[in-house]
Amino acid sequence: MSTSKLPAFKVAQASEARKQFLLRWRLERKLDLALRMQQAEESCLAMVAEAGAGYAQNLRPFDTSVCVGDIRLLRQSDIQEPGRLLYVLVLYVRNDNLTSLVVPFSTYSTPCCKDEWLTGLEGEPLKVLQFWNAQPVPTFALAQSWRVGTFDEERLEVAQTLYHHAISGSWPHGDVREKVGLAILNPNDERLAYQQEELAQFTKLRNRLFTLQQTATLQAKRVVAFDTKGAFTFVKEKKTFKQPERLAASSGDVFAEVHLCQEEKVVASLRAKRETDATTQTFHWSIVGNKAHLLPGFPACLYGNNAKKPLLAQGQTECDGSVITFKPATPAAFTRIQKAAFVRIVIALPKIND
Repeated sequence: MSTSKLPAFKVAQASEARKQFLLRWRLERKLDLALRMQQAEESCLAMVAEAGAGYAQNLRPFDTSVCVGDIRLLRQSDIQEPGRLLYVLVLYVRNDNLTSLVVPFSTYSTPCCKDEWLTGLEGEPLKVLQFWNAQPVPTFALAQSWRVGTFDEERLEVAQTLYHHAISGSWPHGDVREKVGLAILNPNDERLAYQQEELAQFTKLRNRLFTLQQTATLQAKRVVAFDTKGAFTFVKEKKTFKQPERLAASSGDVFAEVHLCQEEKVVASLRAKRETDATTQTFHWSIVGNKAHLLPGFPACLYGNNAKKPLLAQGQTECDGSVITFKPATPAAFTRIQKAAFVRIVIALPKIND
């Protein structure tokens, strides 16, 4: 029998420190489950209800500008488990699909598996990140939460690298490897039940994302029309908006009418000033006036007086919601928008309190 000439495959040995992570996690998990068994469900719900009633009047305003590196505390109504304080790291903010990618923090103080990382932060709820549980969530929902801290540049870079290791199934190297847990190899491992519990915490946010995507799709399919004088009509609703007398100020600034719509009803009408970035072929429109209804991550449609295809581009609100960004798909589309004589913007408002 021939002898294989392939080099021997060596499995990397887990360090004692990483083995201790799992032992410590299992101890914390055991204590956690025991405490849950001791607590009567009725008393827990009563305590949560009383706490909610007591603090409702004193909550500080949401931090509506969502940025990469934010550590945010989600509002209770977005979390599946009553009373759970769920902190997340904003890993990416997407400017093309209304979402941000977040990584939740574990309730335990040590990593339980390969794709959990010991952050080095001192705060008890911020010690471990769950990259296996990274989730796309609506950016506008994140804008309805509170910023409690920020990752520095170095720690954020490590977090983004570990996320890519998690989705590719690869391992980090060097010192970073010593800050992650052990892989789950047994289908009966108790850590899998924990992961199912943690995934369930995002059920409400996943539902909000589904609703948001439906809202964006329906708005893009909405039938609109322009007449020769620039009047804009929602055809199905038979709702017409006359063209304002002046589209451009004497300074040369270009303005557009903005309609905020929710469930086919116009909630408000505003104006926005255009700023064009020719380098990236992107249009930014800044809202002028009252911005009370706005949050980042709302879907927006840009319409022009094109009889066959009035929908010129789809975009979204950004920053604190007061900037609407459109990036046309082609240079030709960019040029069509620049040349459009009459322009309207419609922002579709999802139900933000769901």
